Amino acid sequence: MAIPEWPSSLPQEPLTDGYSERPETLTVRSKMDKGPSKVRRLASLGVRIIPQQMLMSSTQVETFETFFEDSLANGVYRFSHCNPRTEESVEYRFVAGQDGPYTISPTPSSLWWTVSFQLEVLP
Repeated sequence: MAIPEWPSSLPQEPLTDGYSERPETLTVRSKMDKGPSKVRRLASLGVRIIPQQMLMSSTQVETFETFFEDSLANGVYRFSHCNPRTEESVEYRFVAGQDGPYTISPTPSSLWWTVSFQLEVLP
């Protein structure tokens, strides 16, 4: 199965407000009775978590939900898209939080919607 691509009809870059990247911790630290703590590697490859917000029209929100539900099987599958910082094509997967995989909130103008979600960059 080919990896789906982020739809071209959706915004291609997230809003800068709230954008960040956080690498996964790949080490464990053990405190010793004496001397410095010991540190060991848990894995050589990890994911990078990227919270994002995008401003979308009602039509784009429908496209987003269809992409998430149908193309990605409700977030099970990975997809490719350009990383806004590195400008390289990478593979992402949605990360479901306590409140679900994404949130759709109205903007004050009521013509646009803010869609918030977290992605993980896969190795």
